[in-house]
Amino acid sequence: MTKQLMITSVVALGVLLSANSPAQAQSLDERLAACKRIENALQRLVCFDEVAANVTGGSVASSPVAGTPASERAQSVAGKKDGSANSKRDKFGFEHIPDEEAEKAKPDRLAIKIANYSVNRVGALTIETTDGQVWEQISAERFNIDESADYYLERGLFGSYFFLGRTDGNRRTRVKRIK
Repeated sequence: MTKQLMITSVVALGVLLSANSPAQAQSLDERLAACKRIENALQRLVCFDEVAANVTGGSVASSPVAGTPASERAQSVAGKKDGSANSKRDKFGFEHIPDEEAEKAKPDRLAIKIANYSVNRVGALTIETTDGQVWEQISAERFNIDESADYYLERGLFGSYFFLGRTDGNRRTRVKRIK
């Protein structure tokens, strides 16, 4: 019963606000003050959302900085520095850089070809792929590289780590991208 009353009141408030605001042509400050006086938190939020949806002209939304998401501003700055668009392959492993397009297009698994590899004194691998990526083994198990085999990189839980594995077997090892 309470849920139905809440939904009905929110819909009624939305209808009232949409009917009154264009006809009366209130200023932005007056509309915000009216929303501020609403006691119910959900109704107040709906009111502020309605005001924000109707903001036009020389207000905050038309500001070149305030209206632009941070990721777009970061991309435009990054694009000015190097001038080249990175492909999905170049961005794989750089999750700490906020980018909405990369979030949508993150592959879970990436087939790779190993161009070069080395093993350090404690047996940890460092591999270089044919497209220039460099990955380093961070887990302690032994992982042998066969140059004729096909390999893949796979995203771990929540993208917090990555696996290097062979396509013809089930063994894999944790790696991190260093270049």
